[in-house]
Amino acid sequence: MARSRKKGIDDKLEDLNLVPIMNLVVCLIPMVLLGTALVKVGVINVNAPNFGMGKASEEKEDDKKPLNLTLLMGEKGLMIKASIPLSAIIKPTDGVEVSESGITIREKEPFKLVDVEVGKNETVKKPFYHYNYPVLYSLLAQIKDGVKDQYPKDTVIKLGIDANIPVKHIIEAMDSIRFRLEKDSYSKEDDFMEASIKYEEIDGKRRPIPLWPDVMFAAKVQ
Repeated sequence: MARSRKKGIDDKLEDLNLVPIMNLVVCLIPMVLLGTALVKVGVINVNAPNFGMGKASEEKEDDKKPLNLTLLMGEKGLMIKASIPLSAIIKPTDGVEVSESGITIREKEPFKLVDVEVGKNETVKKPFYHYNYPVLYSLLAQIKDGVKDQYPKDTVIKLGIDANIPVKHIIEAMDSIRFRLEKDSYSKEDDFMEASIKYEEIDGKRRPIPLWPDVMFAAKVQ
């Protein structure tokens, strides 16, 4: 005779209680959104270099050469080049050499190896770069004023960089040349770093005054 099923045992499966999990998710969502809102993302407008042959351009009324303003960054320092002689705009000063090939910003040690501690009684050699951004900004502001009649709409500057230059210094260079600051010339690095961007009113909107805002990466040519 088959055994009878014991009384008091319920074989019915109950639904899983998801209320505690839902409460946890509801609490976590505002925390995630709050943390995301505090993250600032900066975007710099850059253009990739053009390759290949372009279409033949139509004849223009004036046959002036393009400005081709170029900034070169390397271990020896900074150099500014253009298709026009910059010596007519920039005069040599302390730390600034002007020649037919361009403008060179000389520094005592733009690149050196320094000892960095990585552990107890252990150091490694790491590269250290230092560029004179106040002088760079001042020179590019003078060039902007010097070519504004001949190239009034030119806002492009090409950037040629050595392969071993850290991204940090590339961003700092682009930030230094994109907009006009309170003054057109700076000699002290502290004053330059604390300077604010200059604004103007256009169609009722407050906009930053551009210097060389359109950066295009190019091959570095010495």
